[in-house]
Amino acid sequence: RRRVGPGCGKGTQCAKLVEEFGMVQVCVGDLLRAEAASGSTLGGQIGHMIGNGEIVPGEVTMDLLRREIERNSGVISGVLIDGFPRALDQAKEFERLLGECDRALFFECPLNVMRERLLERSKTSSRSDDDELVVEKRLRTYLEVSMPVVDYLRERGKLTTILATGTPGEIYNEVRKLFEPVVQPAARKD
Repeated sequence: RRRVGPGCGKGTQCAKLVEEFGMVQVCVGDLLRAEAASGSTLGGQIGHMIGNGEIVPGEVTMDLLRREIERNSGVISGVLIDGFPRALDQAKEFERLLGECDRALFFECPLNVMRERLLERSKTSSRSDDDELVVEKRLRTYLEVSMPVVDYLRERGKLTTILATGTPGEIYNEVRKLFEPVVQPAARKD
């Protein structure tokens, strides 16, 4: 399970792990965007928060996340949680409700690189949170609200840091080294 900043490549790396090891990726951002698109009252509130670069309240996110994890509970090779927790209260609530994570990957990436990647993605994405003003707010929120989660997980010995400034292939070579020893060979897609 991993926790990283916007635009550092976490979705790209998760997709590669899913392909190679048969893991399931639960992308919290996708869960929230799907709920926002559902037309529900809650979805409308979530859509407003996403459009403003705000963090959705932990209890809302936890409920969506819990349902998705339960839906994938039979996956032998593991579940990757992409983009969560984003705030310290979410990390503690996750542990209280679902247990401690096995490992969190932190993709260390300078803000200017994350900004460039997000703005480049905005050219082909219809995501409301890839707008330039929202990107700046997301990066500020990341520094102010999400970095304490990184410190918390590091203090608990759960964090592995990977430099995320190389190409997706270079970064994945480092990521896969972490998973090869722990994913059961029978679970891999060969």
